[in-house]
Amino acid sequence: MYLILLRTAILYKLKVTGVQLTQIFAHIMRLENRIPGESCCFQVSQGIEAVYSDSQNQLESLRINGQPVQADAHYTICVEEYHYKNSLHSLGLTSEELTKLDNPKVVSTSCQNILEEYFSHHQNLNSQIEGRLIYK
Repeated sequence: MYLILLRTAILYKLKVTGVQLTQIFAHIMRLENRIPGESCCFQVSQGIEAVYSDSQNQLESLRINGQPVQADAHYTICVEEYHYKNSLHSLGLTSEELTKLDNPKVVSTSCQNILEEYFSHHQNLNSQIEGRLIYK
């Protein structure tokens, strides 16, 4: 059994380049973001595989649906309001960098409502571990 504690939080949709997406993953996977009780936690969607080298302190690879992230391609991400408003600390990019391609769009005012709607339509989910974030 899993217990998910949610708070009402605005979700922002942002458009970023492959370079920015790689910078974000390098920032959130770094050793300093894995300190118990002090770290940020992020939901990573199915189809993403990120490999981080602890010995080299860098992101080795980032793939989406088996394809490497392309530096000049555009990708859509969603982040909670806290991470958006504290983007330098949470994501490693300033708000100016995050909004370079497009203005942020509010897609929901409640994370809880999104999860309730999703789970009400997807009741028999497979809970196997996929290895989306890999640390070496």
